[in-house]
Amino acid sequence: TVGALHVPLWGLGNSLSCPLSPCLLSHLSHLALLGPLVVQDVDLSKSMNIANHHTGMYITETLVVRRGDPIFLKLTFNRPVTAQDNFQVQFRIGQSTFSKVSSSCVQTFFTHVETYLKHQVYEVPSLYLLFNPFNSRDTAFLESGHEEYVMNDSGVIWIGSLNSEYPRPWNYGQFEQGVLEACIYIMDKSQLPISDRGDPVKVVRMASAMINSQDDNGVLVGNWSEDFSMGKSPMFWTGSVQILQQYHSTGVPVSYAQCWVYAGVLNTFMRCLGLASRVITNFLSAHDNDGNLKTDLIFTSDMQPDSRHTRDSIWNYHCWNEVYLRRMDIPEEFSGWQVIDSTPQETSDGNYRCGPASVKAIKIGKVCFPFDGRFIFAEVNSDVLYHTRDRYGKLSLQKVDKKLIGQKLVTKSPHGNYQLDITLEYKYNEGKTWFSPSSVLLWSCFSPASSPVYMGQKGTISVSFNNQLDVPLIRPTLVLEGPGLLPLKTKDFE
Repeated sequence: TVGALHVPLWGLGNSLSCPLSPCLLSHLSHLALLGPLVVQDVDLSKSMNIANHHTGMYITETLVVRRGDPIFLKLTFNRPVTAQDNFQVQFRIGQSTFSKVSSSCVQTFFTHVETYLKHQVYEVPSLYLLFNPFNSRDTAFLESGHEEYVMNDSGVIWIGSLNSEYPRPWNYGQFEQGVLEACIYIMDKSQLPISDRGDPVKVVRMASAMINSQDDNGVLVGNWSEDFSMGKSPMFWTGSVQILQQYHSTGVPVSYAQCWVYAGVLNTFMRCLGLASRVITNFLSAHDNDGNLKTDLIFTSDMQPDSRHTRDSIWNYHCWNEVYLRRMDIPEEFSGWQVIDSTPQETSDGNYRCGPASVKAIKIGKVCFPFDGRFIFAEVNSDVLYHTRDRYGKLSLQKVDKKLIGQKLVTKSPHGNYQLDITLEYKYNEGKTWFSPSSVLLWSCFSPASSPVYMGQKGTISVSFNNQLDVPLIRPTLVLEGPGLLPLKTKDFE
């Protein structure tokens, strides 16, 4: 007897049991006449499931499905199934059994069918469960653009200098043999807890750390010198597949990479796991080393660059990634494209990683939300301050350039291998008088008290900030926003 089994995979945790009948205890005499129920075959209905889950392009013998959508199984037993029979289909990660969770873990699941009375356990081939950008209930849901940002396995990455940029072809190869296995291996090696693997924010933040090898023995070794004798030049690579396969097979970081290689491999990782993503190039990109939201360049008294005392820098271009997410950890209005960057520039919470940070928040200067908004804001919108340093170490400000940084941000168009200019998604047109990069300091988030303030009580908040503008502030306004503040209160500073 073949029975079709419909299994919803939205709430899948480390183990999902699907009970299909009541307890057998009151029906032992009836079952004794029929004999125990024995599983003879389980068909994962691969062709049907991969069509329904948009996973037919993955080159793997293992079934690949996306969370939130049903899968169909066909079970064959030794006899007709009755209402008194009891069996379960279970999905497990390792040997652990967890209760149902709200978001399914992205991971390899081992499947088996368990029958009672005879207590038979029938092992079934494993399956991969991915994020689901096609399902509106998923925090990785993308309304449109799936063919480009999820399914497209090749593209171009723009590199070069402003007005002399050119496209570099890149094979993402997220569906190639061994790539999905390599991505799961990276998650395992990162030791990201199983309970966090259903949260795309935590997964992409882990990935931004693991794609570089700076502090966690991750995928790629960076090299900005001219000596590549211990590996391959970053210019050698034209895709992600060989890099990921080599890392998976050896466990040894691959040499060498620069920003576009990091971005290309991270893009493969995200699309492979079902996250909509794209590579961004920022021309004239600042590196704010000290976090003051300014790019300070120091020169000698005869206007020669003083590299010894200059900590900030400007790249002719820099590549990072965006991933499309519904953020549950920040205000909903800042969902959408999120910046993540795996090029090791600065540490974040102790590791070389960056993001995710909301592009919408960066544009309006709200850099207080997780993660690393200040650093990314400075990359695209910091003022450049030119200082001279005398022999006594005294700095004198000579010039401020408010327009040099972030002059052009581009990505590949979803309609072909040409540029899509997204500069205005990150910043306003230069010349807007109501917004200055320095005013971002007024958007800082803070914790108002070391002890809790309860509803109905009065609380005291102290706010201090430094005026980074060139002119005095005239009657600046403090705005308090948040749950429980009724009505919204504003107060002018004295």
